[in-house]
Amino acid sequence: MQRAVSPTPRGTLLLVLHTHLPWVLGHGRWPHGESWLYEAAAECYLPLLRLLDRLEAEDRKGSVTIGVTPVLAEMLSTPRFRDGFLAYLEERASRA
Repeated sequence: MQRAVSPTPRGTLLLVLHTHLPWVLGHGRWPHGESWLYEAAAECYLPLLRLLDRLEAEDRKGSVTIGVTPVLAEMLSTPRFRDGFLAYLEERASRA
């Protein structure tokens, strides 16, 4: 006996993403210094933002909650992060 599949969804999915890193600016580069923050931005935060932009452009509906701690928000807003992140990306591109 085969069950009929409902044309409307029966449930919902909610993604809750929480981000946190300790203060790493000014605490060296590797392994738990600034490179940790740059890697998180390059490998997690930017791909997530690209995905959300793409979903919006495709007019896809959904819910996502992203929690950014004050420590992370402060680090991401500093000129030191911007300058260091650009240098990090250039270094990685040169090794590719």
